[in-house]
Amino acid sequence: MCLTAAQDFLSGSKIATTTVILCIAIPVIAVKSTIPWVTQRVPYNVKIPVITFVFMGGLLTLVLAPRVGYRLVGVSVVEVGVACSEITIMSLTAFYGDVTVDAQLTEGEKSEEMRDKQGGVSGSSGVADINGVETAPKAQLSMRDKLSVALEISPLIFSLFLTYFCEYLSNHAVITTLAFPNSTFSPRDHYPYYILIYNIGKFIGRSHIFFFACLLPSLLPYILVRQTWRLAILEFVHFVLFLSLSWFRFIPYVSAVLVLCFTEGFIAGSIYVNSVHTVSKTIAETKRKEFALGLITIGNAVGKMCAGFVGL
Repeated sequence: MCLTAAQDFLSGSKIATTTVILCIAIPVIAVKSTIPWVTQRVPYNVKIPVITFVFMGGLLTLVLAPRVGYRLVGVSVVEVGVACSEITIMSLTAFYGDVTVDAQLTEGEKSEEMRDKQGGVSGSSGVADINGVETAPKAQLSMRDKLSVALEISPLIFSLFLTYFCEYLSNHAVITTLAFPNSTFSPRDHYPYYILIYNIGKFIGRSHIFFFACLLPSLLPYILVRQTWRLAILEFVHFVLFLSLSWFRFIPYVSAVLVLCFTEGFIAGSIYVNSVHTVSKTIAETKRKEFALGLITIGNAVGKMCAGFVGL
């Protein structure tokens, strides 16, 4: 939302669009590099109301603030709430079945299905409640255990970093230079269309495993990708293509860029859901899985921040 509206709430200023990425990435990386290490003892019924309050405060600041500087502060506060909610809900899925993880990764658009599946699984297994109380095991992870988990998932984190670095650098520093005079919409409208198509692709990329899990579960083993570095390489190829298009202008039609935006978004969504699914499948112990699911998204936060600095 914040990135899609970036050019609108920055209008009238000389602030680059990539500044918005930094306002997002810096607080997000601060949250994602610290919160997973310290919040396992905090009950979920405390975390969730606090996160909601932070998110709503940031959103109101973003919408109502008259100055660009205050709006950027609102962006940062919103993203702190988003990052905390992502960590919290992702960690909570460690106590439930695989389909709940798939549903969570659709980013809320399929919230009804997610709640139905959570209710069914939690009713049958009874492994956790909203207060964060689990039946077994009750022991908290030591710092050594947490470092061991972090090292185990580091290849997945690096793949996420590379993907999000290429994705955000492409979207907010490269394709902003692409406009086609023969297209049916004005040059100013090119960027919102690019981001819209990208987000559609990203939604499908994040939700396709959920749909297969519900409708065609027998095909799941054939579409899951555990070697997520392959997807990261594909995202890098997209970045090179966008950069080449911006520099050499060898494609005269906007439709080709829209297709690339869609596939870029699909790959970005797919690597996210496959990374989380890989953690769910490879780490068996619940507490270790809870910590890993909360920590893994630090890769995309670092990727966003680096893309923001390079894009300046």
